[in-house]
Amino acid sequence: GIRYGLVRHGCSMRTHTVPEIVLSDTEAAYIAGLFEGEGSVTIALGTSNGSRIRLQHRLRISLANTYRKILEYLQWRLGGSFCLTRTGDERRKPCWQWSATAQHAANILRAILPFLRIKHHQARLGIQLCERQAKRGGALDRKTTDSEYVARNQLRASIMKLNGRHVWP
Repeated sequence: GIRYGLVRHGCSMRTHTVPEIVLSDTEAAYIAGLFEGEGSVTIALGTSNGSRIRLQHRLRISLANTYRKILEYLQWRLGGSFCLTRTGDERRKPCWQWSATAQHAANILRAILPFLRIKHHQARLGIQLCERQAKRGGALDRKTTDSEYVARNQLRASIMKLNGRHVWP
């Protein structure tokens, strides 16, 4: 199986430990298959705790499904969280979404990367963002240079393009 150690990363208020991801090849391939069909990789842009100092980039992976037990399995094996995103009615089933962010998401992507085909490039870009952030003290580093900010924004634009989204200037 694939084993990744605990990763620590800083944020403006505290430091927390990112869970270790240990999967057999079979589990990693299964999760990669779910992710290929129902998952997404995005880099969100927003402020931290209402800060107006600078917008921050944050990796987010998610997977949506109408079968809750799949998302419970993901949370049990990978951590992260899941919630109801659409309640059901007479025409539609309820829809659930599981997600993980930042270094935790990067660790999950590293574990399933060898089995990804469709979303392989998006996963590598997301991992690259987290590696850049780790070198500079985390996603919420207030000393991020303008050139580093531009580089992170280019990663975001590349993922948006691969995901078929319009890239805003």
